[in-house]
Amino acid sequence: PGDAEKAAGADPEQRPAARDVAAAARLLRRAARAIGYVTDQLGMLEELSPWEHQEIRKVLGHGSGFDSPGSVTLRRLLPGLWRARTTGSSSG
Repeated sequence: PGDAEKAAGADPEQRPAARDVAAAARLLRRAARAIGYVTDQLGMLEELSPWEHQEIRKVLGHGSGFDSPGSVTLRRLLPGLWRARTTGSSSG
């Protein structure tokens, strides 16, 4: 095949295996569900009074967004989780 066919995936050597596509599709569906789940929970926050919101903020601690305690913890834990996922090991 010519370059145009290769670019379009016509070359069988360039195509991903069907199992790889199926696995990728499954992971994308799972990620979409996770995003949907989190987004759906935002409606609950709209029902909070300012006083209730303030109680939650006290528990969350100082900082917001990337500086929040939860975000800091995730940044600390994710490299080890990624290594465990990609190597099948939980050490690190």
